[in-house]
Amino acid sequence: MKKDGVSSWSPIPWHWQQGQTKYAAMPTLNFNMEITGCPFLQNRKTLGKQSLSYRRRKLVKLMHDMQKKSARAFAYLVRRRRKTVTLAIIFLVLSFSVLSGIMIFHSVEASLKELREQFYGYVAVNAVGDDNSRITQDLAARAAKEINADGWTGTTTCYLSVDDISLIPGRFTPLEEPAMSLTRLYSCRDSSLARDFTFGILSICQGRHLVSEDRKRALISENLAEINELHIGDRITCVVTDDITTHANAGLGSKYEFEITGIYRVESKQGDSTNRAECDILDNVIYVDEYTGFDIEKNIWCKPEFYTNGLTLWLKDPAQLEKAVQTLKNTQEFTQGDYHIESNSAEYDHSAAPMRQTEQIMFIFLIVISGIGAIFLIVTLSMWNKERMPENGILLSLGFQKKDIFLQLLFENSILFLVGFTAAVPLAFFCSHFLGSLISIGKITLFPGNILLAGIIVWILCVLTTLLSAVRIMKKAPAEIVNVII
Repeated sequence: MKKDGVSSWSPIPWHWQQGQTKYAAMPTLNFNMEITGCPFLQNRKTLGKQSLSYRRRKLVKLMHDMQKKSARAFAYLVRRRRKTVTLAIIFLVLSFSVLSGIMIFHSVEASLKELREQFYGYVAVNAVGDDNSRITQDLAARAAKEINADGWTGTTTCYLSVDDISLIPGRFTPLEEPAMSLTRLYSCRDSSLARDFTFGILSICQGRHLVSEDRKRALISENLAEINELHIGDRITCVVTDDITTHANAGLGSKYEFEITGIYRVESKQGDSTNRAECDILDNVIYVDEYTGFDIEKNIWCKPEFYTNGLTLWLKDPAQLEKAVQTLKNTQEFTQGDYHIESNSAEYDHSAAPMRQTEQIMFIFLIVISGIGAIFLIVTLSMWNKERMPENGILLSLGFQKKDIFLQLLFENSILFLVGFTAAVPLAFFCSHFLGSLISIGKITLFPGNILLAGIIVWILCVLTTLLSAVRIMKKAPAEIVNVII
């Protein structure tokens, strides 16, 4: 639609505008996106342009003032070389101390984290009473849920004779007694959480660990596999014998066949085995799945399924061990029976104590160094500011404000802070290896985050000391400061 040769659009139909004059003053929007007919919007647009121009002028003025302050700061520092060098050295020593403290503190934190990840924190539950105090699968699962355990396994021990393989010779082999074929079987829900594996006494070298879904599976030692030429997938047979160690009530002669799913290596030295029974030699121990262990319990002991050697609950965070022990002791199922509940939190505390002590020492060191450095800077800057009182009086007489004088001092000190801190960073980097060997906490590394944190700390000290040292100037009236030079 065209009117007077201009294309425009209006929310009011043209014939309405012709008939009702009250719509004539409504603003319209043409195709060039220009607002017409509304003085308020046009004035607002003009004010916006003026406000933007004002902000630009203010920013340019601020940058110009900063440039002048920087020039005066450099001129003063060049003129007072001795004071400049002294302050730069103070900032260098303070920055190096803070950087070193943060590096050591970070290294200790990393070592503690590594210890927590590698440490096997466990809660052990054992039944010490009569047959009414038994640790069943259901009770073990409830206990694990109660303390949010990251893993758990129950263990049952039984003694069976091997039928088709030879054991590592011990005390009974030279005598050719039946006990020379008797070995110990550990049945467990998860062999990776069995204590000998978590403590590093044993380690899997071939195959895999036993899990709760396994049926008629076994782990044997590397030495036992070698002398019998056994491999992953081969089968071995164990038999219930009439031996006093087996305590068999039934099922004599019953055989149990296992498929080898893993081979473990004994990491610790066993010493001479000739005076020990074959079943007590670690290389002769056979780990079997939980299902078969319960089956043996029912068949030869005529007892319901339970863990004869107790329950082990694994926690990734050793700091939660004591809390977990108290939680279980207050659980109804464990208060009704006779159970012994303990953890290895004392071992973790013993291992972590030196690093925690180092961490506390470094925290105190940082506080003391920062405090001493701040006090020394305040005293030094206060003395120098007193000498500069005539200069400050002249600046005030020329129209400068107190905040301008403070910013001038802050510029000077910030420049010296940058010089000292820049020199401290490579010095701390080269000294990091020496510091690590000196306190024996492992490798100390200077990370970018450490540099940033140390820089923020020292610069905050720079700002605070500048402010506190300038208190004397801020408290006095301009006339008093001017009278100093008269």
